[in-house]
Amino acid sequence: IRYKVVQQKNICDIYDRLQKKSRIDINMKYKKLDTSYNLGENVKSSVGFLSACELIEACKNQMDVIFDENIRLYEGDNDVNTGIYNTAVGEDSNKFFFYHNGIVLICDNCKNSTGNQTLVLEGASVVNGCQTINSLKKAYDDNKLKDDVYLQFRIIETTDFDLRAKITEFLNSQTQIKDSYFLANNPFIRALQMELEEKGYFMERLVNEYDYKFSLNKVKQYDKKHVLKLEKVIQIYAAFYCNEYAARAKRGKGELFNKKVAEVLVSEIN
Repeated sequence: IRYKVVQQKNICDIYDRLQKKSRIDINMKYKKLDTSYNLGENVKSSVGFLSACELIEACKNQMDVIFDENIRLYEGDNDVNTGIYNTAVGEDSNKFFFYHNGIVLICDNCKNSTGNQTLVLEGASVVNGCQTINSLKKAYDDNKLKDDVYLQFRIIETTDFDLRAKITEFLNSQTQIKDSYFLANNPFIRALQMELEEKGYFMERLVNEYDYKFSLNKVKQYDKKHVLKLEKVIQIYAAFYCNEYAARAKRGKGELFNKKVAEVLVSEIN
């Protein structure tokens, strides 16, 4: 008898990968990159800094999918984003590195060509820095982004989808966000979004997803009633289809998004 042992986690990772709409590779040049904290061969990281212009050149054609594993998308011209933009185009542009947080990218595999200081990130996603990149992209599109704008970036290389989800959650928990959107990368929620699109509805898996992707001409225009908020979708699902949680959906919907409850609740959603 010949057999091969397959871990349950590996099967789950395969399913998670199948639910991702697109797997993209990013090529970008950097100014400096150093190996950082590693956990064996399965989790590696690097830290460096690069030109904002080089970053936008690498990302500009994939702005609709590069934030696929994030939780929130671009929030427009709020005070923080306006500040990022003004620094990138103003007299203090060369101090951008010191004034603003950098970005974090996660990928399946990172290939580093030290000779020409070029990275190829396979299966890449930005999990922290959406507001920064979009603000810099706006300055770039306005032909005002200065060449002396540099920022820090961190790369985390892993194919562990549980770890990727936790990294996204913790990196985005420093600012207030609804608990429901921490379900954004749940594979059942990803599958539900695709099923609803086939029915003529757009479910916002990520915060501000519809407006952001519509501005990029990456989704068709939907009637307002056909754009669904994730939190409302789960609340209605619990109320109509899950006897165990129906009362909570009415009494206190916040209880639905307790991690243990949510994982059970959405496991059969369609």
